[in-house]
Amino acid sequence: MNDGMQTWPGPRRIVVRAPEDPVEAVTEADACDAPLDVDTALIRGPLFGVAAQELDGEDSPWRVVSALKEGCPQQARDALMDMLWLRAYEESATREERRALLPWIARLERERLDELTVLGTRFRVVRADEYAAVGPDGIETPRPTDPEPVVQAGEEPPRHCPADHGRSHKRTAAAVTVPWKT
Repeated sequence: MNDGMQTWPGPRRIVVRAPEDPVEAVTEADACDAPLDVDTALIRGPLFGVAAQELDGEDSPWRVVSALKEGCPQQARDALMDMLWLRAYEESATREERRALLPWIARLERERLDELTVLGTRFRVVRADEYAAVGPDGIETPRPTDPEPVVQAGEEPPRHCPADHGRSHKRTAAAVTVPWKT
């Protein structure tokens, strides 16, 4: 019976980069095994940020330069414009760099640019979807390999995980369910 929900042929594995040490390898393996127990994903919706790639002639990796926390692409474009502005006026070593950056800042004020290349760096507005995995035992709990903040003896633990940039944990996952496997 087809209830209108799209099924996936099996778990999807996305490797951002190869693990560099044994701890990273265990974390990657844990993340790869996690979808095997998931029946459904609850989609919360997209978040946006900025990634950058150095164009140095090699196949340089992309790196996130503005956290994936913005609710719409324009907020990420504004973050990119702020980064370029700071670089032009606070980090720029030469007048030539400033002259290269200012036209892009002006264009970002007027246009919806999702990608631009300036001073040997390609910047791109990127999207990430948040989801909650649901398996036979309910919504997935933290994995043993998920990072925890370091708390020194006698200190109060932080109220928010550093990676969530202070966002509230009271938000619900959402209204759309997508079958994870057949």
